[in-house]
Amino acid sequence: RYADANIMYERVRAASPFRSSADLGCAKNLDFLGKTDEAIALYHDIAGRRQHDPEPLIQLGNLLRRHERWEQAIKSYTDAIARLGIMEKRFWHLLYARGIAYERAKRWTDAEKDLLRALKSNDARLRAAAARAIGYIGGAASQDVEKPRSPLRGIAHSVEGH
Repeated sequence: RYADANIMYERVRAASPFRSSADLGCAKNLDFLGKTDEAIALYHDIAGRRQHDPEPLIQLGNLLRRHERWEQAIKSYTDAIARLGIMEKRFWHLLYARGIAYERAKRWTDAEKDLLRALKSNDARLRAAAARAIGYIGGAASQDVEKPRSPLRGIAHSVEGH
């Protein structure tokens, strides 16, 4: 099914306004087909052609995060955020995604910074998820000999109540 969809995506002409969407769909399908390295290469190609567009880098970051390639995901999200210029609230999910990647890479301080910024979102689900992640970081970090218990651990309870 994914291979058939990619055949259809490849038929979209290069000059079509739908070409970028077709390429992004093709990259996602390549990953679903187990061709992750090809998907990553295609995302990089799309990002190179569409240097103003953060979407290829966001989707690449999501793919890398799914495959637990934390440092690469962090770089992809960071590059996507750089393309935004001003961080608009509609993109605050990137702070959450990058914060989770930082957390999984055991980069506690960086994770806390992004997740605290994500708490400022108007999206209640994003705020709740960020608060839970901060609470988790507090617990996980306390078991890591490299970092003492996070002072942010209690934020999860205070934010979820609002």
